[in-house]
Amino acid sequence: MLTTAWLTIRRWVNDARVIEDQRLLGVWHSACKKASITSPPGLRDSQFCSTPLVVGTWSPTVLIPSSVLECLHDDELETVFIHELMHVRRHDASIRMAASLMGAIYFLLPWVWIANWRLRRLCEDACDETTVIALRGRRKSYGSAILKTAEIIGYEPPRFALGMRDSHRSPRQRLERLLDARLPLHPTSTLRTTCLLTVMA
Repeated sequence: MLTTAWLTIRRWVNDARVIEDQRLLGVWHSACKKASITSPPGLRDSQFCSTPLVVGTWSPTVLIPSSVLECLHDDELETVFIHELMHVRRHDASIRMAASLMGAIYFLLPWVWIANWRLRRLCEDACDETTVIALRGRRKSYGSAILKTAEIIGYEPPRFALGMRDSHRSPRQRLERLLDARLPLHPTSTLRTTCLLTVMA
């Protein structure tokens, strides 16, 4: 199953078209700046995926469906780019790859599968939060992008691929969460989190 997913992803990347449109590249560079990405990953237009995706671990590539590029305005598209770039900045692909390998090794343990399912949701929740922070609380265009992306026929992305619709939450649940007043609008201290994780480890 993991080998099939890897081959599928490689085929998608190889068949995707490198985006050279100056308008889209301008939006892309703006998103990279807001996401604090100094070495931007590759950006390609894919005919095979129906939702924006980040694929790859060591050399990540962002795949954007043609339908998304046609339906979204520049400000909406920027929020989509930032969301996918947050996956890159957080190294979520490497985490998911390790989790998938553990699921393959301990495939008989149901707790591993439950943990993997929970991890996928938490990765998307974290990217939603960091995207809102990068947008400085500007949520309207991000919510609009989520709704428009949800109108495109969804699918289950292969393992190692991180899609904007990979949270298993309905668009309504995601929007309600984004509008929650308790959602942080500024980066929180990482020192406390690092100490806590060290103690738990």
